[in-house]
Amino acid sequence: MILNDKKILWLFGDTLIGRTEKKKRGSDWNLINNSVGIMELRDGEPNKMNFFWQCDGNISFSFFNHPDKMIGDYIWPTNGTILNKKLYIFAMAVNATLDNSIDLIGTVCLRIDNYLDNPMNWKTEYWDFQFSGGVIHAALYDENEYLYFLGFHGKKPSNHMILGRMNTDELGEKTNASRIEFFQKNKTWDNDFYRAKPMFKPCNTESNIYFKKDLETYFTTTYTPKNNELSLTWAKKLTGPWSAPLPIYTIPVQNKNFPINSYAMRIHPWISDKRGKLIISYATNEYGGMDHLFTEDGMDIYRPYFIEVELS
Repeated sequence: MILNDKKILWLFGDTLIGRTEKKKRGSDWNLINNSVGIMELRDGEPNKMNFFWQCDGNISFSFFNHPDKMIGDYIWPTNGTILNKKLYIFAMAVNATLDNSIDLIGTVCLRIDNYLDNPMNWKTEYWDFQFSGGVIHAALYDENEYLYFLGFHGKKPSNHMILGRMNTDELGEKTNASRIEFFQKNKTWDNDFYRAKPMFKPCNTESNIYFKKDLETYFTTTYTPKNNELSLTWAKKLTGPWSAPLPIYTIPVQNKNFPINSYAMRIHPWISDKRGKLIISYATNEYGGMDHLFTEDGMDIYRPYFIEVELS
């Protein structure tokens, strides 16, 4: 996320804290549920990166806490925007499970007024956005006094993405998902979620929307995690029609002796604008467990990777 012309905010979900030893993650690693990074730019190029999380002695804790009586057991911050000089972050509310399966229970919204300060001094407000049974904030885009949402309902990756919008002033009033109106099949806007027009499929949980100015075209990514394949789709208007997703990249670290999945595929506007190409990041993780992350074979995954895509 672009905070200003000198700072980029990075949001991370589950984060491993520790040191490497003998080409693998050491035995003292600690898992926290979220962290953030601030990248400082010089002349528009990365100059310095600092990471932030909470600590008590040698024990690490998530950067964003989980307020009492808030839904879920912890949160994964996945998307955000700056509106009226305030930073809004949308997070998945997650229930803890014994088998490392993912149980999303809802959406939590965070607001930070002093987002240009050191993150350790941020004053953060939390509230339940009251959207469950899917992910409404997979991608966000701020345009013409509206915040647009790409999301989905249900748990099947074959579901369609749909488009919603909310007046930016309403978000400032700490409202919830009941105020979102969805683009309908008859090309009107209405609060009826179930009659929303399908944009494209498969759905995804973490992406974004990028407007490439010279092409006057919106781009976004989509994927099915277990397929380990990145697809690109585009449209001249946010309301579509969106192109059929085009597979453009197969994740190369598939040949492991354990199953993996890849996700959180998103275009980075700040550097895509500068390079004139799409700069896309993704994450790859062990599927169904974590044990192999602490072996030599797992050392090269569970970290951000980037690709450059030239459009022709």
